[in-house]
Amino acid sequence: MLDYIGIIRMTFMKGRKTDKFGMGESMKKGIKKLIIISAAVAVAACTFFVVRAKSANAEEESAFDTEYAFDDVTTGDISLSVSGSGNLESAETFDIVSGGYLIIDKVQVEAGDTIAAGDTVATLDVEAMEEYADTLEAEIMSLQTEIDTTNSVTTTLSIKSVSDGWVKNAVLDEDDYIEDAMGEYGYVALVATEKRELIDASESELALGDEVKVKCEGYTMSGVVTNEDGRLCVSIDTVKRTVGAEAVVYDTDGNELFSGVIELAAYDVIESSYGIITDVNFSEDEAIDQGDTIYRATQYSMSVQDLYDSIADYKAQYDAVQGLIEAGVVTSPSAGVVTSVSVSDDGACEADTVLMSIESTDNWCATVSVDELDINSIEIGQSVEVTVDSLPDDVFTGEVVGISDYGTASGGITTYPVDISIEDNAYFKINMTLNCEIMAEEALGAVIVPVDDVRTTGTKSYVMVAVERTDEEIAAIKQLILNDDYDGLAAYMGDDASVLGISVLSDPAELLYAEVCAVETGIENAYYIEIKSGLTEGESVIQLTSDSSTSADFERMDMGVITDMGGMTGNVPSGGGSMSGGSAPFGN
Repeated sequence: MLDYIGIIRMTFMKGRKTDKFGMGESMKKGIKKLIIISAAVAVAACTFFVVRAKSANAEEESAFDTEYAFDDVTTGDISLSVSGSGNLESAETFDIVSGGYLIIDKVQVEAGDTIAAGDTVATLDVEAMEEYADTLEAEIMSLQTEIDTTNSVTTTLSIKSVSDGWVKNAVLDEDDYIEDAMGEYGYVALVATEKRELIDASESELALGDEVKVKCEGYTMSGVVTNEDGRLCVSIDTVKRTVGAEAVVYDTDGNELFSGVIELAAYDVIESSYGIITDVNFSEDEAIDQGDTIYRATQYSMSVQDLYDSIADYKAQYDAVQGLIEAGVVTSPSAGVVTSVSVSDDGACEADTVLMSIESTDNWCATVSVDELDINSIEIGQSVEVTVDSLPDDVFTGEVVGISDYGTASGGITTYPVDISIEDNAYFKINMTLNCEIMAEEALGAVIVPVDDVRTTGTKSYVMVAVERTDEEIAAIKQLILNDDYDGLAAYMGDDASVLGISVLSDPAELLYAEVCAVETGIENAYYIEIKSGLTEGESVIQLTSDSSTSADFERMDMGVITDMGGMTGNVPSGGGSMSGGSAPFGN
């Protein structure tokens, strides 16, 4: 400034009259001009710095003008479903079988026909069948006459014990058939040869020689762990407990160890052939000697027995034919679609001949393909919602009844067949196209928030839950943000932040209205996620959306750099999004 004044002074002195200070009039006027110009420049500079300061404060405040939407924490039902598609199928294919010998008059259906339960599928030639019935009756009478004239029709049979011991599992009573017991059990009685019973202890932690208590059928007995042919067992000194009865084993202090079933330590099997029991001489658990008779029975001679068997067979045929004659028709036991017909008009069929095959329309199912990424979330018994393309306004219920372990790979994707049963509907038809939603997981009355509001750090989840801030707290948080003082901001992040190991937020301005809250999450779908712990209904969390400022790092303005008279460096973060539970401006 002084150099500039000196140049002006020399310019004005040239050819001018001066005063006692060596300045002429023109110079005086020039100095006045210079003073005015200098003052103007000074005023302009002061004005610029005042404007700059005011502008800096405005820009600082604008950094907190962003609004955030909040979502309310609510309760509701949430489910995770797996989709699949397929076709309606009959859940039951059955055959119409002749109940006896029959003679067809006319077949009433053909393959492809839909029939209802009770519909006639064939009419019978009743006259011809009556002649056949007369033939059967004559044969029965002939066999009975042969029996009546046969000598030594019956003999007496004694069934004896093969050893000393105690009778166990005596399965026959008077008038029972020996052959029935042999067919079902393989014996008519057992004889325990040792006065001991066992409980398998091979899966327990007991050791050989351990003493225990055993409770069975209301009795408590002492037991000891023994080795029975390489198998660890608890042995009790009795044969009075029922074979197969449940027993509970305790240690000597009365602590329950395990449970098992009673079995015999050693026994012999008593077998026989055929006949009808007339006497039972020994009771269950009764002592018996070798050679003692357990049962007495009556046996027919083999030739007479064969005759009786033939009579029984002819009589069964006769009764079946008489039933068919009375009906006069063959009917379908269930509704369905005829898939094949094996008889024709005027044809004859023996008993148990398949007349035709039917796919039931009373029971429905479908097989749908499920992606390998979802198959392990499917379980037997899960509920299914089914929609049928031809019935778009209706939703039907179903259930998972089968899951295949054999997948089919195609185009780099493996799918697995899943069988579902579907409720009946009168409008269903075989092979209709359907879609289903299998309810893989479900939480009823759960605490839920929008799935996008939940954030993660490592393997843990958290939200920014709304809190009330005082004016002093808001001012302090703003200043800490402007100063990049993250250590100071930690005091406002909440206790869960340190538990989760969070020291810096991507958008610290969220702390003006919220703090970190750790949550345990459950199942989720495309919209909501279950909160198992950490939040309660009625709280609010910051809505995290793709265009909100929380999706980008917060950048504070550098208020100390001037690029020109009208601007300064820095970026003001922007964001927001749709409002849900409310919003909070970043200002005060």
